[in-house]
Amino acid sequence: MSTPQRPHIPFSSGLYHVAEGFAPPDFRVAAANTVAHLHKTSFQGHILVYAPGAGEIDTICTMVRKATKGKLDVFPLYSAMPSESQEEALRVTKEPKCIIATSLAMATPVRNFICYVVDTGLCK
Repeated sequence: MSTPQRPHIPFSSGLYHVAEGFAPPDFRVAAANTVAHLHKTSFQGHILVYAPGAGEIDTICTMVRKATKGKLDVFPLYSAMPSESQEEALRVTKEPKCIIATSLAMATPVRNFICYVVDTGLCK
């Protein structure tokens, strides 16, 4: 049995310089630094950060508040929080804000007003 012939489609492109960069080894620091960078340089809307659990979320919230010197509203969002606190985090505002959440945020209307997503790539 012979191997089927596949078409060869040549294309050319220019060479591009690739810059290597590495995030800090602590995902919490990396997430907080990314949010602070977005807020400082290209911030035009709300930021959603996915983190694995309540402890990590609270730590990242503290780090973001410190990094942005309190100039960005930061809200945690996870299932063990009182519903009033969850509603406050999900309230649509004109002022930019950052929601740091578990995957719970995937099942909420939060996705409708988010401009940036920072995903730590971790879950529990």
